[in-house]
Amino acid sequence: MFTGSMGEESWRTLLRCPAEGGELDGPADVGRMLGEWTGELVCRACGAAYPVEHGIARFVDVTATTMLDHPAKRDEMVARDRAASAYEKRFSATRNAIELVPCLRALDLDRAAVVAELGCGTGRVTRKYVPRVRSVVAVDFSLASLRELRAELGSEMRERVLLVPVSYTHLTLPTSDLV
Repeated sequence: MFTGSMGEESWRTLLRCPAEGGELDGPADVGRMLGEWTGELVCRACGAAYPVEHGIARFVDVTATTMLDHPAKRDEMVARDRAASAYEKRFSATRNAIELVPCLRALDLDRAAVVAELGCGTGRVTRKYVPRVRSVVAVDFSLASLRELRAELGSEMRERVLLVPVSYTHLTLPTSDLV
């Protein structure tokens, strides 16, 4: 969980370049990244540019450093992308009640919390706790899964969730701010 405050400038300092760890420049109104913004984030240190498409900042396979480094990872990402649209259909209402209710009850979240969720997938859990927190950085390496999550978020929730496709081996969050 990120422990800083989430003013506009915090998005700029929360996300880092996966290649160099440098801060990223983007739109003057960083909050626009959470909505429909399309453009790019550029690393101040190395100049690498990362595309943002409809509020999803893409870091996987953009530069030589962020290329998936093992064929098995590439195969897994492709498989998850292909299965994303049908993923949540695998879970019955009973299974969701058995799994999600106790998990969400156990989360110690407050309205000021900023959550970094690693492996959010299509957002089966994410959508349940977003109303209880200030903001979420939802990370997954399946771009298709993140697009599914984005499509399911209402406009109010969409403006509080930053979607970031990245491989965990190139995590873009400064770990000193996570607990």
